[in-house]
Amino acid sequence: MVLDLRGNGGGAAAPGDAVLAAIWGEQALPALDRRRASASLWRVSDGAIENLQTRRTRIAARYPQELPGFDRLLAGLQAAQRQGQALYRDPLPAAAAGTPPHSGPARIVAITDGACISACLDFMDRLLEGPGVEQVGQPTGADTLYTEVESVPLPSGRATLLLPMQRLQGRQRGALQAYAPRVRLEDTAAVNAWLRREVAAVSLPAGTAP
Repeated sequence: MVLDLRGNGGGAAAPGDAVLAAIWGEQALPALDRRRASASLWRVSDGAIENLQTRRTRIAARYPQELPGFDRLLAGLQAAQRQGQALYRDPLPAAAAGTPPHSGPARIVAITDGACISACLDFMDRLLEGPGVEQVGQPTGADTLYTEVESVPLPSGRATLLLPMQRLQGRQRGALQAYAPRVRLEDTAAVNAWLRREVAAVSLPAGTAP
């Protein structure tokens, strides 16, 4: 199986979860969570709450399965603000034991480039926990532990500040840590040539050179 993640750019977690479930089954997803963060620490402010409220309609329309967790976070921030707290710690669901992934493809090749960021990196965190997975192409992008920002226009109107409003806690992948490929392939031509060689090596009888 080949998963081409080049140009992904991130987004929501739900599409990646659907891919993993299609490969190994829903029951295997909890077993892939070993690298994920255990909690996120949020800065409590009007701007952070307004930012999340603005996003809620889009999330409800496109990723309704993520709405319960989103609403829990929003309610927690609002409660923390009423209590005068500066920070709110959102505990993420603890990883369950799950069923170790099995009976999927014998070999899974993930093709990456520097555009694999945000949710694409989260997907790689989980994919690489599965059996038979290898990464080729170019290194992924990297992110810090501050994964959500708030836009604050300056009074002059000449610039906008991007202020961190969330920090992950307990994530195995460190800040600015990319995933490096086992085989470095610089462009599409190199990727296609490598894939043809790999397919030919599997298809030809033993001892026959491709």
